[in-house]
Amino acid sequence: MHEEQHPTTGGDGRLPETYDEFIAHPMARRRSIYARLSSRTRSRLWLEQLSRYRATHTELTAEQRRILDDVEVIIRDEETFAPGSPPGPELDRIGRAAVTAFGGDEARRLLATLGPEEAGGTCGIR
Repeated sequence: MHEEQHPTTGGDGRLPETYDEFIAHPMARRRSIYARLSSRTRSRLWLEQLSRYRATHTELTAEQRRILDDVEVIIRDEETFAPGSPPGPELDRIGRAAVTAFGGDEARRLLATLGPEEAGGTCGIR
């Protein structure tokens, strides 16, 4: 079946609005759904991912907490996710700092993959 023939959630054809609805889909479908989400919904989903990460990783270093705070400022701004809006230098700087503080794999899981990671796919901030 083609992507268009699959309901995005429920059988009503609406796009996911919550993190749990979004992550219920396989990664390939998440990428397709993500491309159609509003900037506001993208921001909310990333904020929820960050919130869940903080809740399940209570032993973060001061540097890791600072980076997450910086990320939160960026993803709270819906303009970050506006179509055609290029990633700014601040996002690049935080990405490099996250790799240093968390390690490459963990930084990718946190900041470049929305929802649980599956082999071969990412759906990064933007």
